[in-house]
Amino acid sequence: MAKMIIREAEIGDGVALAPNLREADQQEMKAATGEVGPDSLEKGIRDCDECWCLEVEGEPIGLYGYRDSGDGSAFIWLMGSDTINDVSWQFLRASKHTINKLSKTFESLWSLSDARNTKHREWYEWLGFKVLNEVQAGPEGVTFNLIEWRKDNV
Repeated sequence: MAKMIIREAEIGDGVALAPNLREADQQEMKAATGEVGPDSLEKGIRDCDECWCLEVEGEPIGLYGYRDSGDGSAFIWLMGSDTINDVSWQFLRASKHTINKLSKTFESLWSLSDARNTKHREWYEWLGFKVLNEVQAGPEGVTFNLIEWRKDNV
């Protein structure tokens, strides 16, 4: 079994990940921002308070991070390749660890997830997030799920 490592994301990781990004993640990125590709991923790295890179055998397979919303909550996001499926249990354990870490600072975590992206919804629900409602977002008004994890729901 391949070993996944997590490290701080660096400029250039988005360029490396972009050609292997899951189709559903590309679709979500385009729906949210109107853009897709390495520049959009690199912007995600730069705009985060913290961003991590999931890596297998020296290759980025995912990026995720958060941005403090300034109200005791943080916006989180994830983009990945299908290789995450090869290390799914490592990835899920690491995700739980990240939520535990962020829960020391934030009362809640939230995100907007493209309603068509079932992998993201499953991941968020596995982590204990709840879908609050559907909202139209992005330049084309695509349906997204507003999801939230609350410390007091754990």
